[in-house]
Amino acid sequence: MKPIKSLLAKFSRKPAAAVDIGDFDPFDPDFIADPFPMLAALRQTAPVHRLANGSWVLSRYRDIAQALTDPRLVNSPSRFAVVNPRNAQRYTCANVAQNILPFQDAPEHTEPRQALARHFYEAFRKEQNNAQKITSKLWRNLSGEVDLLSDFATPLCSGMMGRLLGLRDIWHDPKAVAQLKRWAEWFFYLFSILPDEQTRAQLDCELDAAREFLTEFVQPGKSHLVDCLMSETKGLAPLSADALRDNALLLLADGVNADHGIANALLMLMQHPEALQDLRSNPERIPQASEELLRLSTPSLFIARRASEDLEINGQAIRKDSGVLLMLASANRDEAVFENGDMLNINRPRRQQLTFGRGEHACLGRHLVNEMMHQALGALVSSVRPAQLTKQPPQWSLRAGHRWLASLPVTLGPVLTN
Repeated sequence: MKPIKSLLAKFSRKPAAAVDIGDFDPFDPDFIADPFPMLAALRQTAPVHRLANGSWVLSRYRDIAQALTDPRLVNSPSRFAVVNPRNAQRYTCANVAQNILPFQDAPEHTEPRQALARHFYEAFRKEQNNAQKITSKLWRNLSGEVDLLSDFATPLCSGMMGRLLGLRDIWHDPKAVAQLKRWAEWFFYLFSILPDEQTRAQLDCELDAAREFLTEFVQPGKSHLVDCLMSETKGLAPLSADALRDNALLLLADGVNADHGIANALLMLMQHPEALQDLRSNPERIPQASEELLRLSTPSLFIARRASEDLEINGQAIRKDSGVLLMLASANRDEAVFENGDMLNINRPRRQQLTFGRGEHACLGRHLVNEMMHQALGALVSSVRPAQLTKQPPQWSLRAGHRWLASLPVTLGPVLTN
């Protein structure tokens, strides 16, 4: 029998048929705060839905999985986008976008991405043992009222990325961690619609500062990863020094922002004490539980693509240059693939959840994210001090395309004794 608390949570939501999808806006703060009723309604009634601005929204697993590998749905910016290459001399954000792999398409994108992914994975394997060391030290230093996002997940991710890029033991310095985190979060505005000119100008300032800082570290002898990237003779050979620096900034931002995936998972696990107790009794299930938590609380609500030609998806004609939003968080709850998709089941048989995307543009750092997730969950599960959520309800950052906690306040109790 399922726990009463979980059953109540399931039936407390508004039925999908009662949700009005007519004025759906993926940038609406109410949707960002609680997207799942709307996503369920879209899956059931309008799996390929056209927005008022002419863009399209895909919400079913099958359509999204196919779209992720469809070469007609591309990453290069539209001619109207602020980050289009035509603006590369005007705006720093457009200049950075022109240099980094997420805004490029095959075939130009293919070999550089393979080389970057290979070297990043090799560097991560060399530093993998340090993930447990950093996690243990950070957890031991926590006491009383703490924020598991800013006091634990962020320095953990910053510490690992620091080691990969030659910034040794940066996790010891709260000001340095906060600065890296600020740049990482601003960097991700490149993948969203900039709401106004003021935000665009601030983004340029932050990117200029991050570039200046990182230039010092994209130098020979600073780290194994940097040395490998600079010595690559095939896949990365066409990349300029500026492009190498900006792709290093991409890796840094990706890695540091993995703290949100960790925080989301820790929150959900503490909201389900029966699952937490199950993991305490069976810690070998942490990798499986990690995958389930990333599925259910996907930190990326959606990613965007552009139709490079006219095409049809699930009976809907999509015109060339139309924007297409792939709702990853919806695909990960699609009950055609995941039975009782809105429910947490840490013993769920593994399926191909889409948190990290798929195909040529799948997340470069997924191995790093998984390792840090396993370490963070292990720290919570094995802790001799019980962690309890405060009475303050979770606060979500109002960022379009992301479901990121603003904070995760908890109270760590005294050491448990037998």
